[in-house]
Amino acid sequence: MAMASPAKTVPYSVDEISVMGGMTVIPSRKIISLLAVAAVAISSLTLVPMNSSAFYNEPVTVTTDKVAYVETENVHINISVASGIFASFSSTCQCFFVVENSSGTVVYDMRQHYYWNQIPTGLTGPKTFMFTWNQKDDAGHKVQPGNYEIWGYIAGYTPMDNPKYGASRLILTGNNPFCEVALAAGWNLFSLPLLTSNYTSASLGLPGGSLVVKWNPRAQSYGSIFLVGVSPLSTAFSLTEGTGYWIYAKSACTLVIYGDVPTTTHYYHWDVPSEGGWVLVGFPMTPGAWHASDVARWSDLPDSIDVVCYYDTLAGAYVTYIAIIIPSTGFGLMPAMGYWVYLDHSVTVAYGP
Repeated sequence: MAMASPAKTVPYSVDEISVMGGMTVIPSRKIISLLAVAAVAISSLTLVPMNSSAFYNEPVTVTTDKVAYVETENVHINISVASGIFASFSSTCQCFFVVENSSGTVVYDMRQHYYWNQIPTGLTGPKTFMFTWNQKDDAGHKVQPGNYEIWGYIAGYTPMDNPKYGASRLILTGNNPFCEVALAAGWNLFSLPLLTSNYTSASLGLPGGSLVVKWNPRAQSYGSIFLVGVSPLSTAFSLTEGTGYWIYAKSACTLVIYGDVPTTTHYYHWDVPSEGGWVLVGFPMTPGAWHASDVARWSDLPDSIDVVCYYDTLAGAYVTYIAIIIPSTGFGLMPAMGYWVYLDHSVTVAYGP
């Protein structure tokens, strides 16, 4: 997912968590250990950064019900205000949102259409305000399909209050190709089924208590773990095309992933230590039908690829293809699946329609 741009200056005018202690699997000759620890007043004021006190480190969080929307859908926005923020305002403060297009131009400013939600300064706990945007601009016209950034703000009710900027959320609008991915409760190997840069470990739409785990092929270990609903949003990592991930789904769920189908060849560099190692990869949707035996054929060093395998969640076991033992084409490769591939050397893979 594209990273949100720095905070903007905006004119100011009228449950129980499952813990996986250890899961060891042996696809062929390499042991893979998966360890996860469950872990306004009329004024010319401008919105300025919050002070650097740790107490005000992340006063506002912006989330949406999903990342990509078709033209007929409303965008449901949640703006969460942290506990204790209200002490910096004299009596009440205001909560509102602004939508910018990919060029940074404001297309919708909530303040022009509604009274803001007022928050009494006496409120002691965090509070979430829910808003809806119908994908229309300030003039009431449907916005063009594309990327939009939703900024959530809090600001003072009187000029003596120092306005604070909030956080933002990137979304994609328009009639976009999508793929539904059904995940079983428990551990699933997953990859992005379409070309997209809009998803992070926090924005897939997983149930709270789910885990997203990233493999580091150079270190041959798990480098990043995100616990949905518990890990700070600032620790979420971007999901990359052609890369596989472990997902522990707290309950069975269906993810809806928006993006594009590849129309040209894409090149993936799979980097492992000099002595060889495992990579966790994925293959986006294409018009063609591919099999495990094709993976070596796509590589610039075909003899370096020994093993391709995937995890069957329902059976709780690996399905493995080893070229020197299984001369057939092997199992079919599916978009949205993640695959372990063992390499003798680092390779570059050319994948596409």
